[in-house]
Amino acid sequence: MPARPLRHLVAALLVGALPALANVVDPSVIDFVVRESGRDEVYLDIVQHLPWTRDTMNLLDRKIDAYLKYFRSGGLLHAYPDLAGKPVVIRVVYTIPPDAAALWSLQAMKARIAPRGLGMTWVALTPPNDAQGESLPGQAAGANAGVTR
Repeated sequence: MPARPLRHLVAALLVGALPALANVVDPSVIDFVVRESGRDEVYLDIVQHLPWTRDTMNLLDRKIDAYLKYFRSGGLLHAYPDLAGKPVVIRVVYTIPPDAAALWSLQAMKARIAPRGLGMTWVALTPPNDAQGESLPGQAAGANAGVTR
């Protein structure tokens, strides 16, 4: 991992922007559920902190499958009933920009999940004071917006 993105990730962990266990490696964890101020979408964030390799893409694919299961099984609405009817988007939050092969894979994943009722996007991790958002009821604000884990 290049030194600069590693420093950004370490800085984010130190300021509490990312819980230490929120990442692409563990498919059993929903990293974050986010509602941003002024937006109707609900984001299910995946923290992608690894270099963009074939193994990383396999991890990401498994994590997305777990998010699909969480969404389709009603887990999201069970945990957050006030989100009923809101569009849901899986958002990959990365520390290292994706290369051309990773972008192609991300586009393919987006096309694969679209018929299942979910959107998908990918964005760079931003420092906590660059973000605006509101917390979901009973949750603390995080790096990008209203975040819960």
